[in-house]
Amino acid sequence: MLKLLKNFSYTVSSNLLNFIVIALVTLIIPKVIGVKEYGFWQLYIFYTNYVGVLHFGWIDGMYLKYGGLDYDELDSSYFKSQFSYFIVFESLVTVLIAAFGLIVDSGNNQFVVVSVGLYLLFYNGRQFFLYILQDTDRIREYAFNLILDRVVYVVWIVICLAVGVRSFKLLVVGDVISKIITLFIAIYSCRTIFRGKIQRLSVTIKEIYQNVNVGIKLLVANFASLLIVGIVRFGIKSTWGVTVFGKVSLTLSISNAMMLFVTAISLVLFPTLRRINKSLLPGLYDNFRQILILMLFACMFLYFPLNFLITRWLPNYQDSLKYLSFLFPMFIYEGKFELMVNTFMKTLRMERKLLLVNLTALATSVCVTAVNVFFVKNLNIIMLSIILILWFRSNLGEIVISSRLSLNVLRSIGVETLFVAIFICVTWFLSGLYAFAIFAVMFIVYGFTLRGRIHDSFDYVMNNLHA
Repeated sequence: MLKLLKNFSYTVSSNLLNFIVIALVTLIIPKVIGVKEYGFWQLYIFYTNYVGVLHFGWIDGMYLKYGGLDYDELDSSYFKSQFSYFIVFESLVTVLIAAFGLIVDSGNNQFVVVSVGLYLLFYNGRQFFLYILQDTDRIREYAFNLILDRVVYVVWIVICLAVGVRSFKLLVVGDVISKIITLFIAIYSCRTIFRGKIQRLSVTIKEIYQNVNVGIKLLVANFASLLIVGIVRFGIKSTWGVTVFGKVSLTLSISNAMMLFVTAISLVLFPTLRRINKSLLPGLYDNFRQILILMLFACMFLYFPLNFLITRWLPNYQDSLKYLSFLFPMFIYEGKFELMVNTFMKTLRMERKLLLVNLTALATSVCVTAVNVFFVKNLNIIMLSIILILWFRSNLGEIVISSRLSLNVLRSIGVETLFVAIFICVTWFLSGLYAFAIFAVMFIVYGFTLRGRIHDSFDYVMNNLHA
């Protein structure tokens, strides 16, 4: 348990720094670079969210196959061979993307596409080693790499702003540089894998195929997960333009920042769950879920000071910040899905089920967005659809995983839905003070009613998670 808590502290530290960087980017950058420049900056971030797809499940397969092993148990010849061919393949993908950007686009759009191609090479190369560190429970080195990435990036941003730079392009350059530096740090952390000999090409190709075959379902599931909201954002850009896209992305960035600490827990939880007795999983799921929901509901109080401060700090974005009422609860459904559904399905090797859940939600997103973009053309409705689609995916995933674990979560889902629906209504229709009072009373009643269950759940998790 002590090691688990240490690992958790490492990931929280790295994600806390990432949160600070996101806060800087969210609050300072749109204040100083202008609405249109910020729109292109958000477009770059939007595209980089998808570069992890372009290894086609290669490292996802390794992640699933070797999760839970000790680092000393890894075959250095195997991983040296995999990385050698992996980096060659990713270099080819980078060249294709850059060539596409140079041929098809021009101006700022061209710069964004070419930069995304370069980002892909260094980001995916780094992910190869970060997956090894995460799989083998070397969370300290994993967290250090992420912290260094953010430190380099924030120093670059501060320097740019201090010397009067107001172009999004130099911000992009800083992001790519941070990935280059941390790639070489990650290589150094896993340097012992280069001691082995490169395997025969026929052997390596066979193992690459096995990795892709195992990882492709998880990759497509993750890609579909990204596209669920991505399709809506693309619809907003194509219909309302890059300026509105940038404003909406600001609101989404605020909501997504809340996900960082949930991600920190999931990074530690996966290798831990792979090591414990599978008979404990139903109890851990049920009790950990109860604790998580209370924590996520408590985090919703942050909406009120954030909404008050940001609307006054960024008056040019007020027309989009009103959608924070709809989008702020995103982290509840994203967090519950990432930590409970995604992590437990990977532990139980339910990649096919995870894929089906995400594809179903993606199909729903495509249909809803198409109707809105081509017929309704109402920004309020398309923004509200984001939280509804995430609600659908999260609850569908929970029903699937709870069925596998022989649990009944329908009553809990109903209570959570009511809780979030009331939050959206009071923050949209009422002033901040009245909305805060109603939400506070609702949270106190919820916490008081379940105080005994929450105490028991905490004891259960602490006593069994390390088993």
